[in-house]
Amino acid sequence: MATYFGEVNVHGSRAVDDDDDESDEFQHVENGNGISPTKKARPVIVRWTPAFQCVIQAKNPTPPSICVVACGPLATGFLHACLLAHEESETIGLAVGQFSPSASNSLSQTNPEDCAGFIYRLVSQPTVIICQANTELTPEQATQWTKQVLGDLKAGSFTYVGILCSENCSKYVNSKPTSDMGVPFLRALKTSFFRGKPFCPYLEQPNTVSDLPAAVMTYCQIHNIPATLFVCYTQTNCLDLATVEALLPAIKSTPLKDLVQDGSKVTEHLHEYSKPTNTDSLLYI
Repeated sequence: MATYFGEVNVHGSRAVDDDDDESDEFQHVENGNGISPTKKARPVIVRWTPAFQCVIQAKNPTPPSICVVACGPLATGFLHACLLAHEESETIGLAVGQFSPSASNSLSQTNPEDCAGFIYRLVSQPTVIICQANTELTPEQATQWTKQVLGDLKAGSFTYVGILCSENCSKYVNSKPTSDMGVPFLRALKTSFFRGKPFCPYLEQPNTVSDLPAAVMTYCQIHNIPATLFVCYTQTNCLDLATVEALLPAIKSTPLKDLVQDGSKVTEHLHEYSKPTNTDSLLYI
């Protein structure tokens, strides 16, 4: 998990001998909608389109300057509804750690509900990168994802990284009942290189962030990158108008504020995005 200061502490489930295979470090893998501790997790897969691969390998590339990472279905759905649904973008790659043997390992998946975490570049502003991580990653996979994706994107040249994620409000620790706090609500973290103050309160101790959000924040702190993290505490995993209204100020406090639609326009895209793609989803309607 991540402490208040963004450190990532990975707690192993068992002792590992020094002569164990490196692959034995991964003890979790998806099992339906959960994580099974009895099998090894698959390594993170990162794929770039041929066109963007040429950009990465160019002698004098124009590196991205802004990156927004959405972690989890609520955050990815929000970015899709408020930005990607109306702003022309180019799919430049994918990064995923939960491909099953029957899943398609290609860029052909285009539905927002797919297991792949797509990476986009805005056509109007090619230096802006949007990363979506839909599925749950183990701490080890989160570290792999961060190093591979941000490393390939030359993240050291970023002028800003924004991270959006969500947690159930039952996990929020505070002396005041969450029912008195106006759920959903936001809390923030920032790296020491972000010159400013987030618009919402900081995440109070002993609350933590973990997995991919923590890994990205730690990477940004180590590499001197200005970054902010916004976590939305909510009662549901479904994207609704209340959650959109809570998250909009977060994205509007970033350099993308002029590209984001207002709440009334975002609602037009909510129904299409939240439409279930399998019968299991009907359980939560």
